[in-house]
Amino acid sequence: MAKRLEILVNHVMKLLLRSPFHRSFSQANMLITVLGRKSGKKITTPVSYYRDGDVVWVTAFRRAQWWRNAQANPSVELFLQRKVFRGQAEIILDEKRLVPALASYLRHVPGNGGFFGVRMENGEPNMENLSAAVPSLVMLEIMVEG
Repeated sequence: MAKRLEILVNHVMKLLLRSPFHRSFSQANMLITVLGRKSGKKITTPVSYYRDGDVVWVTAFRRAQWWRNAQANPSVELFLQRKVFRGQAEIILDEKRLVPALASYLRHVPGNGGFFGVRMENGEPNMENLSAAVPSLVMLEIMVEG
């Protein structure tokens, strides 16, 4: 049942992010398209993000499959505020890089703290919660082209 709900929510988010009504959602959400590592087909998934200049940061649960495609083929397409961008994704799995990257991400997108089980305290992630969450998460650092 949870998987069906996730599929439904993702489908609705895709529609909303592509629609003229995207503004309420596209400040913190975008679509990422990766090539399937086995099928070679395009796979599009809604994700939460924050952008810092030419870098777009995305966090996902390791149990998700879509990010593994970006690991196999780092060329990705981003549909960000109804504009298409291309980029190169680097997958961050190493805890030494993941802890500070996730802390920075949550400072920019504090509403996602609860989603990852990290309590926010005065705009800062609780480091104990963050350290506990890291083994179940992965981050993508996407360098936007052009």
